[in-house]
Amino acid sequence: MLVSHYALSGCVSVTRASAAVSVVLAFFTATSAAQDQVLRLDGDGDYVELPSGIFQDLTEATIEAWIRWDDFGYFSQPIGFGVREGWRALAINNAPYSPTLHYFIHVGMERHLIIIPEILRLGHWYHIAAVSGHGGMKLYLNGVLVGSDPYGGSFDSIATTQHCYLGKPHWAANADFKGCLDEVRVWSMAKSDDEIRRSRHQHLRGDESGLAGWWTFDGGDAADSSSHRSHGVLRGDARCAEADLAGAGELPRPIALSGVVADVEGARLPNATVTLEHDYQLVVAGSTDDRGNFRLVTWPRPGEGD
Repeated sequence: MLVSHYALSGCVSVTRASAAVSVVLAFFTATSAAQDQVLRLDGDGDYVELPSGIFQDLTEATIEAWIRWDDFGYFSQPIGFGVREGWRALAINNAPYSPTLHYFIHVGMERHLIIIPEILRLGHWYHIAAVSGHGGMKLYLNGVLVGSDPYGGSFDSIATTQHCYLGKPHWAANADFKGCLDEVRVWSMAKSDDEIRRSRHQHLRGDESGLAGWWTFDGGDAADSSSHRSHGVLRGDARCAEADLAGAGELPRPIALSGVVADVEGARLPNATVTLEHDYQLVVAGSTDDRGNFRLVTWPRPGEGD
């Protein structure tokens, strides 16, 4: 049963309840391209192996990278740290054969997962930032907060970073990543929304406070340009090559719509279905979590917000 409509260049439909809804709109603006040296992976055994044990004592962290998917494989994983045994890992991947974005922390069979449905596009560069620590897990896409989870653990929770990979999954059944990465940065702090937005195009010196690792691939290798010198090794046919990146001009920014679904007495409802429609066509759908919260993320349509 449809009980609420909200007109936002279309409509939001909420089933089962009334809803309190907040809207964050971040629209498309022009982009410019720039050539840069990036890590290119073909998805057939190519990856970068980083030193074992790095970051494993961090109680909070921010992982940043520019990532371009050229194929959506079976749980393709561009960035991951941990071990297969005992299901202990912190990683970013896509859902099986799908443009759905995942950020997860596995602590044994306890899984903390942020899911952003159907948001990725093949051949497009994205700035992705994954934050963990006492303030909870947060996932940013092109500078916009698109998902969160209250879990307060970080690298220290998985207890080991024995296997640290760019482009290789921790589980053998999962696919290698096919695409490109650039400017992979790990910080020993939970960066704020503003810090993530301001710094994504900034070139670093390498000795910034809290910088725990920085891989630029500009030298044709996987050298760590931070003061920690945690140099990686190119495996398989992994190579560094010139590619077009989005320049310092603004990237397309997603629209994030968040809110709470509650009944008429104010009790929050889990598993309520929430949909966003435009001209009676479905744009994106989601459901509330176990606390009644929801977040829908999509891209502006051409011509909106120019």
